[in-house]
Amino acid sequence: MKNIGLLLPKSTTHPQLGYDFFFGIKGALEHHGNTDLQIHTSNIGFGTDTDLLYAEAEKLFLEKSADILLVFADHPKVDVLFPLAVNLGKQMVVVNSSAKYPIQWKGPENILFLSLNEMISSLLLGELNSGGVPCIFASSFYDGGYAFGDTFYTAFTDNGGTIEYTFIGQPAGQAFDPTPLTSFLAEKNKSFNLFSAFTSPVSRKYLDAVKPFAGQVSLMASASMWNEIQADPTALNAQLPEITACSSWNPQLENEQHGALKKFLTDQVSRRESAFSALGWDAGLLLSHLMMVLASSEPASWPSFKQALSTQSFTGCRGEMVFHPETHHFLAPQYFFHLQNQDVTVTPVSALEVSRKWDTLMRTKEPPPQTGWFNTYLCS
Repeated sequence: MKNIGLLLPKSTTHPQLGYDFFFGIKGALEHHGNTDLQIHTSNIGFGTDTDLLYAEAEKLFLEKSADILLVFADHPKVDVLFPLAVNLGKQMVVVNSSAKYPIQWKGPENILFLSLNEMISSLLLGELNSGGVPCIFASSFYDGGYAFGDTFYTAFTDNGGTIEYTFIGQPAGQAFDPTPLTSFLAEKNKSFNLFSAFTSPVSRKYLDAVKPFAGQVSLMASASMWNEIQADPTALNAQLPEITACSSWNPQLENEQHGALKKFLTDQVSRRESAFSALGWDAGLLLSHLMMVLASSEPASWPSFKQALSTQSFTGCRGEMVFHPETHHFLAPQYFFHLQNQDVTVTPVSALEVSRKWDTLMRTKEPPPQTGWFNTYLCS
């Protein structure tokens, strides 16, 4: 029997996040016939306590004999685990939203990464620069403190865009006051792109606040904000302003893996699909893939294991996965969404193109000093 260790986060603002992710993994492993795999789970809170991270990872490796450890955590805290994997000769998969710059771009030995890649989502969105219309950057001081805000800002301005106004609101629902933003829009009375990075519990209040300006603004939504809208049928049926977004999760995608995910969630756990259940499914598929590589060749060294990964590919419920050998990231396709008059159109961006964007980001963006947000994005 093979053993999988799984370190799960908790979230007070998004309490279903860890459960959605877990059921996605469970569904993928069952679908692919991995009934001989044993999953051992442990909770790591918000992912900010390095002592807890290390203790729980060590326990799963040593006491539960985990062959592979899957960790839902982010930089800079998760980096404390990397030497542990090397010292024990084990593989580790780090999963997150990719909302933070890494400590270093070069992938550490024995460590693989799988994410929603929100930095690339925002970069692609920023490159659109919709016809030179000026932009307002609107976020909470929580959501706005992550790297996807920087990748949007840089891409938008590098492509000739102008940020004319910045609004940073409270992340707590009861304290959120959109008045400075709505007053600015009323005063200017001209068209704006409105980059919008808000998540629960304020995203609904924000959308209600800008709804009266639907004819004046076109929203450019962050991936997490759009993913919340996609997961809520009532939101899509509401009279929302025009929205353009980019995300690696496409609920409309039709392929065998995505169909299997939706069937598993409906039939076996009575849950709606989310970006995190889709990410979990792809993580489960990756675990199956890694176990197959381990079983087929038992590579004697990390370089040979990495070479085996580089020569194989697989398709998940978000599309074809591409391995980036320098950073050790498995990259999924991205999708542009355009919502207008309750109709959504989707335009895909191939995983190969995403890999090229990721490569460019790696070569042009030095990892900055880490901000005070040490938690994994949305695990707060």
